[in-house]
Amino acid sequence: WPQSCAGLLCALLADVWLPQVKVLFLMRPSTLLEHKLSGQGDLYWIVLCNLLAVCTNISVYGLIGKTSPITYQVVGQLKTVMVVAFG
Repeated sequence: WPQSCAGLLCALLADVWLPQVKVLFLMRPSTLLEHKLSGQGDLYWIVLCNLLAVCTNISVYGLIGKTSPITYQVVGQLKTVMVVAFG
């Protein structure tokens, strides 16, 4: 239950007592929230990224069915590395 108390404290701190801190960290200017689509290229990029994510997740589910949970953890870490490396 200590995690629940810490979560409640953080939620109260971020939402009730200091909401401007949350805005500062989550809604900084010049981020994705202010991005305007500049043409078909942006739409194609979004669709391609989503298709790659779907294919990766389906292949992970297939891998879980054929191998062990340890392999799933290794593949999860590899997926994280790929996201960090390729965006």
